[in-house]
Amino acid sequence: MRPATQRMSFREDVPVLFLAWLVPTILLLLFSAQQVWEGGMPKLPTFRDAFSITDGLKTLVGYAWPLFLLLTLIIGIGCQALQVTGKRGMLIAVTYCAVSLTVLAHFAPGNLALNAFQLVLLISLLGFCLYSRQAPQLAIGAGLCAAAMLATGFVMAPFVLAAATWIAAEWALDSGETDESSSQKASYFGYCFAFGTIFLGLFADSGWSPMSSACGPLSLPHVVPAAFAGVGLAHLANTAMGPTNTRHKLGSLGFLTIAASSSIVAINPSCVFPVTFGSISETVWQWGQGTNRDLFALFAEDSPNAYTIAATPLIGLFAACYAAITSKQDRSAWVLLLGSLGIAVVLMTYDTNFAILANALAIIPCAFLTLAAGQISRKALPAPLTGAVFVVVWLSGMNLVHVTISKHVVPGTLGYQPKSIITSSNRFTIAGTSKTLQSPSVPLILLAAAP
Repeated sequence: MRPATQRMSFREDVPVLFLAWLVPTILLLLFSAQQVWEGGMPKLPTFRDAFSITDGLKTLVGYAWPLFLLLTLIIGIGCQALQVTGKRGMLIAVTYCAVSLTVLAHFAPGNLALNAFQLVLLISLLGFCLYSRQAPQLAIGAGLCAAAMLATGFVMAPFVLAAATWIAAEWALDSGETDESSSQKASYFGYCFAFGTIFLGLFADSGWSPMSSACGPLSLPHVVPAAFAGVGLAHLANTAMGPTNTRHKLGSLGFLTIAASSSIVAINPSCVFPVTFGSISETVWQWGQGTNRDLFALFAEDSPNAYTIAATPLIGLFAACYAAITSKQDRSAWVLLLGSLGIAVVLMTYDTNFAILANALAIIPCAFLTLAAGQISRKALPAPLTGAVFVVVWLSGMNLVHVTISKHVVPGTLGYQPKSIITSSNRFTIAGTSKTLQSPSVPLILLAAAP
């Protein structure tokens, strides 16, 4: 059964998304301006400097790029929430995003961390997957986003695999009037993922790879299996030559998976087995130099940072499970969101750098939980208690509340800093001066959670 189409109104919904971006942007700029003022007034770059590779351009990029990514993130979350929770859920979701300090910390001006870009790619991938159910052509965007995610780091491979599995499963399990649409979607995704990976592999910079150049995400042992799997899925989904019944589809997908996995071993076995135990496993997950923190270690230290990082994803994981069980029309969409959030939570327990992914992916499930609590309370509770239940559940899913509670328990910040992709640390130089700015771990923490 094809899900109902949720259309976005330019007059009603776009101003909401813009306002959800404008409010944190103003606060982030005010915080950044305070840092600039304390560090000394910088020399503004000239028009000529702005279009040359100078410190002036780096400063402009340092301010504009994170805010542009934040706008893209809010639009992506709003569109996904509109698809699975409706307009009221979209309003709650963008509100959560606008006050999620764990997420906003990575979009502060000057914070050019790679994981913020990876988050935007992940949200875009999920959005294209969800909307491709109505417009199969949007699977082209999903395939390109998946290729770009794989290029930014091997750590994003589980999310790419989850999205590809979801698209392949929809094609294998669909029949009847939606079979042709699912076939087109799988074909578009497979071809674009394969050719996108090959294209990025041809122009790859070895500096992108967190591992050695021989086993990097765009090296031959990974480009070939990715391209083989993408083209294979596209050919299987072709209604003119592919299998037609569910059993044959699942069998073909199993054979394709085995063949693609075996090609990695055939090309370079050292890229597979040392990951289990060896030197590669020590570098493949390392985003920053010495910045990796184990979530269990934070809990063992009785650190409030553990609660700040883990509260929203765990609530969102419960909400996503509830939505996947109770929702009938959008169950497929919730399975995709639940799988992505589950992967992020598992990775977050190993490295708290993944907290930005887990907290962002938990926003839409928390919005759904708020709506569900309001509907259930209206049926089971007296009118005076309905609003109270709604407010309590709404606040329980808000990361700002978790940060506030953590700050009042033990003073502290999130306890980790991602590595910049432009500079060697999270500092960048102000144009025309020798001053450096420190990207805040939690921007506006005093404004948001001051006693």
